[in-house]
Amino acid sequence: MIINQITDPHIAAETERPFGKDTRDLFLKSLEFQKRERPDLLVVTGDLCFREGEEETYLWIVEQLDKLSVPYRVLPGNHDRPSTLARAFNMGDHLKNSGELYFDEIIDGYHLIYTDSSAGEFSSEQWDWLYNRCLKDDRFPKLLFTHHPPLRGEVPYMDNEHPFRQWGLFEEFIEKTRTPISVFCGHYHTEKSLLRPGVSVFITPSPFFGIDDRYQDFEEAITFPCYRRIQLRNGELSTSVFYNR
Repeated sequence: MIINQITDPHIAAETERPFGKDTRDLFLKSLEFQKRERPDLLVVTGDLCFREGEEETYLWIVEQLDKLSVPYRVLPGNHDRPSTLARAFNMGDHLKNSGELYFDEIIDGYHLIYTDSSAGEFSSEQWDWLYNRCLKDDRFPKLLFTHHPPLRGEVPYMDNEHPFRQWGLFEEFIEKTRTPISVFCGHYHTEKSLLRPGVSVFITPSPFFGIDDRYQDFEEAITFPCYRRIQLRNGELSTSVFYNR
């Protein structure tokens, strides 16, 4: 099975050019890979909108994704509104009372878990759900898709200014799970892999702009339209990031 991931496209209004960039064109160039590869699933892990979730922008994204004729899933980031996203993508069944959008599914013997870190943390309700889904069923390899890296990512600016605020709770969660978990996320606008006992965290870059992880302050790095490819075969996982240069 092939799963492709795109994250942090930050789609702006049609006439807007944040940082002088056409975010819609960059997103479409990332989608060009999907037309050629036709993965089994495409997952967009948050920050679909530039500033905050706007239904008009979400509907434009729906239109572009539907053209691919590839199954896809979306989840919110901190620049999204989960309720508006759920309405635009017809995902109301996954919107919980806490206002968070999270769900899971089993595909081809893999347990895919989609969480909502748009608030920079999980509600107690979402933590209870995550424990329930992972601790009571260890039959399948687990892939967790979320927006924020759930552990310190060693990107100083993002770790200090815009982190997931429950690193400690996630570490406790990993200690209690019996099945290793592979996490795929974005938010940090860089490419990085974090390997810890019981968990591997793969941070995927944004097609919009990059952040240089060598500096304490914000320093933009060159990036290109991109996506992550996740290949699953016989319980083994391999992954790479590809760029449209």
